[in-house]
Amino acid sequence: MNGSVLPAGLKIAKPARDVDLARVVTWGALAAGILLAAAAMPAALGYIPGRALDLLAAGLLVGLGPFALLENARRREVEEIDDRFPDFLRDLAASRRAGLTLPAAVEVAARSDHGALGHHIRRLAERLDWNIEFAEAFERFSIETRTPAVRRAARLVAEASAAGGNVSEVLMIAARDARASRQMRVERRSMISMYVAIIHISFVVFLGVVALLYATLVPELVLATSQAASASAAGLSFRSVDLDDFETFYYAAALAQGLGGGLVAGVLGSGSWRGGLGHAWVMVALAFAVFAGVL
Repeated sequence: MNGSVLPAGLKIAKPARDVDLARVVTWGALAAGILLAAAAMPAALGYIPGRALDLLAAGLLVGLGPFALLENARRREVEEIDDRFPDFLRDLAASRRAGLTLPAAVEVAARSDHGALGHHIRRLAERLDWNIEFAEAFERFSIETRTPAVRRAARLVAEASAAGGNVSEVLMIAARDARASRQMRVERRSMISMYVAIIHISFVVFLGVVALLYATLVPELVLATSQAASASAAGLSFRSVDLDDFETFYYAAALAQGLGGGLVAGVLGSGSWRGGLGHAWVMVALAFAVFAGVL
């Protein structure tokens, strides 16, 4: 419906939001994880069977797993959009230099393969087809993509279009800026990846040291405290220490370090704690496997 004009006072109705199955599953898993983690307290008090830290670890794994997968998928989509966006801007600039209007240039670009960005380009073309102003349509486009690089470039292009400047040149400048931002992100990730790897390696070393202590030193220490507690000494009393006490302490320390270290790795690697949910899940799963299955 190119060239169609909406009747006066008629507004485009927002489409009904489809049920996002991934988010439903994610929130359901979070609720189940919270219930499992909450059951750790009754288990610690002896009201229900099971080890409290096992239930806590299982709650973390069930609750964080789908969130980590959803966040990883969202981050990959954002990265692909950032990768494709400079090509989209260059296509618009080439079409403008060929004499096409901006709506026609967007329509031509919508027919090309732009990966994860293609869906947003097609929605942009549909809005322009409904005679929505280019600045407003492009602003919505930048909001839907949810990437800072696209939002910054879209604001620049929209302002140039509204001011009536050389849009083709502005598009090329925005494309170069978006490509430079992508290159900086790639370089930053390569530099930070070493520190993220150090966090994982230090956690594995911690688990290895704990396993070594639990297999060699801790049994001897437990035996020594038991003998001291059973021996009678004037004015002195000793409390025997059980192996379970050491395991509980190390288990809790491993879960805390895995969760905290994973979130720190996310902040370092992607600039957001949400990016660390996957790291945290892996380290909590490793701690759970070691303490629930080996020790």
